[in-house]
Amino acid sequence: MCATEVLTLSADRRSVRAGGRVISLEGRRVARLALEAGSGLDLRWSGRPEGVLTLGKSSWMTAHWLADEAVAAATPLAVAWDGEALAVAAESWGEMLDASPLEGGEGLRIETPPGHEATVWLSAGPLMEALGDLAEAMMEGVERVAPMESPPAGWMSWDELRFGLSAEDVLANARVLAERWGPCGAVVQIDDGWQGRNGDWCENERFAMGLGALVEEIHRLGLRAGLWLAPFLTALDSEVARAHPEWLLRGDDGGPLVELDLEHWGGKMGTLDPARPEVCAWLAQLGRRVGAWGFDYLKIDFLAHALTGRSHDESRPRAAAYREAIGALRRGIGRAIPIMGCGTPLGPGRGVFESARVTDDVVTGWDLLRTRLETMAVRHALHRRWWWNDPDNVVLREPFTLEQARLWASTVAVSGGPVFLGDDLRTLPEERWALAERIWPPVPLVSRPLLARAAAGGDGLLVRGWVAEVGERRVAALLNHGEKTRRDRISAGDLGLGAGEACHVWDAWADRWLGVVIGEMDVDVSPASCRVLVFTPVRPEPNVIGATRHLLVGAVGVGEVKWCSGTHVLHIDVTDELPGRATELTVCGPAHLKPHTTGGAALVCQQLAREWRLVTVRVQSGPVEIGYGRT
Repeated sequence: MCATEVLTLSADRRSVRAGGRVISLEGRRVARLALEAGSGLDLRWSGRPEGVLTLGKSSWMTAHWLADEAVAAATPLAVAWDGEALAVAAESWGEMLDASPLEGGEGLRIETPPGHEATVWLSAGPLMEALGDLAEAMMEGVERVAPMESPPAGWMSWDELRFGLSAEDVLANARVLAERWGPCGAVVQIDDGWQGRNGDWCENERFAMGLGALVEEIHRLGLRAGLWLAPFLTALDSEVARAHPEWLLRGDDGGPLVELDLEHWGGKMGTLDPARPEVCAWLAQLGRRVGAWGFDYLKIDFLAHALTGRSHDESRPRAAAYREAIGALRRGIGRAIPIMGCGTPLGPGRGVFESARVTDDVVTGWDLLRTRLETMAVRHALHRRWWWNDPDNVVLREPFTLEQARLWASTVAVSGGPVFLGDDLRTLPEERWALAERIWPPVPLVSRPLLARAAAGGDGLLVRGWVAEVGERRVAALLNHGEKTRRDRISAGDLGLGAGEACHVWDAWADRWLGVVIGEMDVDVSPASCRVLVFTPVRPEPNVIGATRHLLVGAVGVGEVKWCSGTHVLHIDVTDELPGRATELTVCGPAHLKPHTTGGAALVCQQLAREWRLVTVRVQSGPVEIGYGRT
């Protein structure tokens, strides 16, 4: 083994020293280091950190906060002290490497695999900034698909209908979606359950009408069609596995690697070797079949299996073969459609997909959901840098309480990722539909999680909530996934606003004005629930501060708001209404200005609150004008 290079982190954690040279990490700079084959790197620091956060190797795996530094961690990871962090990633042959602790917990060791070089990235700063800078630097020189302008959205069959899914189930849910929201272009995702044996990828008896005909029906409703595949997994008795057993990855015994045995998929599953040109050609053929069916969106699953087992050619980087195999599938489709990677290896998958799942399945378990909240938050560093982070479906049905469902819906909306409804829409109660309507459609946002250490004696990170920027407004979703009421203090710093900036505060779920705050405010959040607050900077003239159309006030349903000082008329452009749904807008202005006319809207109420006058109007569609006079 070649010599191990030693890097020492400075006391202020803004630089590292390597021999006689100093590598600065100031100004959000990311250091990139090359390691020779068979060499190693010792990264040393003084003072035990609070913990190590690892993002995990697969997008399915839970991200972990490791309070015990003696546990080896997969990179990318972040070592944290009092809110500051050193973020580290190491990659060899396109695959992420592990870091092992040095004795005493005051350092990490990274070793290159025999015969292979490695690249190491280092960044420093506040936890999420350090991880974000690292993720951005790791995209330099990486070919990626063209990013989508907006996150994908629609309905997905998996969470409730699962393996008993039928074509009629799909069409019935598509009709509900079209009746509720019109021909909105939402994706109707046909998930696992449509196929016979994995590997054959032919319709089972419940889809006897054929996927092509089903797609045509979905398109007639003004919707798009999506399909689930697990392209690398094939049943050992499928046509492709029986015809080409040499295409399968091998286990230690030399036989086909079998990691899953599922009756509904056809029994024991083998994994296609992505390094084989013949497999890439077969994947391109599978892509042509998807393209011929007419699908507009593709979810591919169980992807990490492609990097397991033994390939026929171990001299070739498996990560490169994996990326090439995904590209073959994409080229076979023959036209650009968004592909979501589910369970992709983090490093090899970056830039390959338009979106990627960054949590395990949410289903309807409250305890499971709480762990997903943490993983989703810390992996937000990858969001819109590598792909759109897909947090999994918005599940709203029981046994989630209404408050728990509201918490999950709010988290997904304010994080700015894809929104896919995961319930059988035919049986979803009206009160749960009301939650879905307030987060539809998803909005491409600049957003960030609010993180804190867990309470004394606890382990992990506390996801206090999320903050999103909507023009001049800030939307904060404050979460409580504990069992007692939590008091949170939301500050101007949390919101990214100036310390002296006065804001109107609107409680988005309660649809009420909470007053004006400057600097910070205390908020009580009940157990297993959330509060969504909209902060709108105070103006000397009337302005929209609340709307019932969407949680993200100003992002959906409300366009340009313009005050004409000469005529004392407020012009509000109202857009993107749901069919048959009226929107209520709340406008707040100085108390001495009183509305005397409303054009395009019906006056619901007005009230005085100290020096402010609140006016609520109901509008069906089109522009609104509110004329004011002095009292």
